[in-house]
Amino acid sequence: RGNTVAAMTREISRTGIGLLHRGSLTPGEVTVRMASEERQFVYRVNIEWCHPCENGMFLSGGQFLHDSGNKS
Repeated sequence: RGNTVAAMTREISRTGIGLLHRGSLTPGEVTVRMASEERQFVYRVNIEWCHPCENGMFLSGGQFLHDSGNKS
């Protein structure tokens, strides 16, 4: 929908990612941007689930889509 949601990674593997964030995510394709001091990484992720947890936060998880890439 064009919205930006700040999130923290809970877990990450070669195939998927778990996120912690404020506000619910609708399952479907999203763009996840992560940055280090030297590089920015951009991934396409298929969010498969999103559940509320404590203090108005949400947990979500999804699988990386194959043509994800990164930028230097």
